[in-house]
Amino acid sequence: MNDLHIPATDVAPSSPLPHRRLRSLPSVWSRTQLLPALSALTLVLAACCNLIDVSGSGLEQVQLSGHVMIKLGISALVAALAVWSLLAVPRVGQILTTPAGLLLLALAAVLMATSAVAIGEVANVSRFAALNFLLSLCFVTACLVCWGADRLAGYVLVGCVAFLLGSWLVYWLVPSVGVYVEHLNPDTAFRRMAGLAHPNGLGRLAMLSVILSLALVRRGHCHRRWLLLIVALGLATAAMAFSRTAILAGAAGLLVLFLDRLPTRRGVLMGLAAMVIGLTGWLAVELTTGSDVLGRLLVATGTKTGHLDELTSATGRTAIWSEALRLSSQRPITGYGLNSGPVLLTDFSQHTHNMLLHPLLSGGILAGGLMAVIVLFNLLVSLRSPHPLIRSVTAFLLVSGLFEDTVLGTFPGPPTILWLVVTLYPAINWTLGPLVSPSLREGREGTSGEGSL
Repeated sequence: MNDLHIPATDVAPSSPLPHRRLRSLPSVWSRTQLLPALSALTLVLAACCNLIDVSGSGLEQVQLSGHVMIKLGISALVAALAVWSLLAVPRVGQILTTPAGLLLLALAAVLMATSAVAIGEVANVSRFAALNFLLSLCFVTACLVCWGADRLAGYVLVGCVAFLLGSWLVYWLVPSVGVYVEHLNPDTAFRRMAGLAHPNGLGRLAMLSVILSLALVRRGHCHRRWLLLIVALGLATAAMAFSRTAILAGAAGLLVLFLDRLPTRRGVLMGLAAMVIGLTGWLAVELTTGSDVLGRLLVATGTKTGHLDELTSATGRTAIWSEALRLSSQRPITGYGLNSGPVLLTDFSQHTHNMLLHPLLSGGILAGGLMAVIVLFNLLVSLRSPHPLIRSVTAFLLVSGLFEDTVLGTFPGPPTILWLVVTLYPAINWTLGPLVSPSLREGREGTSGEGSL
């Protein structure tokens, strides 16, 4: 992908708040290519491998199998780079002591503390997952400080595309693994593309790839000839995985990505044209058939069972949420430990399917409250960012988080990595000002060819 150009940094040329010029990057980062190259490789590997689950269960258990050993190796790399960044890059500590950074650190600390009293079945996994989240926070902060959001997102996109291509290969060549058969009732089985993960996880990565590629094109850092291929690959994968929550979240992210274009004359005309064409088509169908064919078609294509109550119950999630709340009320202070859902919710799809209930069940009221504050920060600050990538990814994660755990997995994948980015980016851009070393300053506004992938 030699035409995917990511600038060395994308921080705004000026900060709206007075700030003190911070020290330049450590000489070890600027003088040697080993550590940046290792960090880039780790980001790509984490984006490509950390969500692999060839069982299709989506349980993310830490059991010694081949793909889990790969994930553990990536976690070891993240740990080493996180420790190095804390010691060698002063700005990492400065970013982590901003309000956004402190919120994320507090969440990590609570999850680590509550994992010490996690239930026995998930105690070891919970402690590993909490520590892994803390180390990933430090690692992602270092990459964001040294590279900026665009270049970091470019590496994540490379990993996502590799994951999607691998999923299609598994889907075609090993259907026993790549096809997920969902038994909705004794008489109904629904076949979905799974590839290297659960269909819902695959759908999220597919739509995330579409958003990242379009956002990078808007920033001028991705060649348009790659855009059509990535968008086609992502949309086709999302359709085959039939993850409606991922498609809905992707639509929200794309809407926010191009929201600033809608007030233009062309945007208004395109919106009106789409509305007129849609209404005209609907009226034509109704008048020629004399029945509610369109409504029945929407129910048939938008549901797996063909029943409308599947949609009104958020595809069964209302029952899952009720059970998660009931369990949380029994251990409100400590929770059950991170990644305890697969053990506690065995009859309820093994997950809370909500990014607020997930930490509440895992780490109690304090963890759930901290997550609520961070989500509110994302809603009020990150979603309103002038940076198209930040605001679109934030919209995707918030909508996805209504119906899925999305973040805080045992092995942080692209959603968790990008959630850390959109949460920390305003702290870098607005509070500390331009974090640019002299050697990288000329690429600040995206005109530099440095960092080509």
